[in-house]
Amino acid sequence: MSEKTAQFPKQIHILITVLLMFGIGFIPPVSQLTVTGMKIIGVLAGTIYGVTFCAPAWPCLLSMVALAALGVAPVGTILATGIGSDSVMLMLFFFIFVAVMEQNKITEFLATG
Repeated sequence: MSEKTAQFPKQIHILITVLLMFGIGFIPPVSQLTVTGMKIIGVLAGTIYGVTFCAPAWPCLLSMVALAALGVAPVGTILATGIGSDSVMLMLFFFIFVAVMEQNKITEFLATG
């Protein structure tokens, strides 16, 4: 019973994340927003909520799927601008570079003098 009680809030957070991503786009646009703008705001709100309350990785990947499923942009464009951007490649290289430095104790040497 304790496992079921512990899983209940996480499932609610997942449901809220998905509802925000896919649900806000069906609300009629407000002021000067377009239908596409409402879809993008919904995906953004769902991503922020999911990263805050669930996990850091899967809401971001789900947001890319949601943008493609809602017809905001083609899959190739989403992947090219999301994963293939220069910032992501720079961070990936930086993480690999720092891991090699950490493994060879270079960071410890630089920190201690």
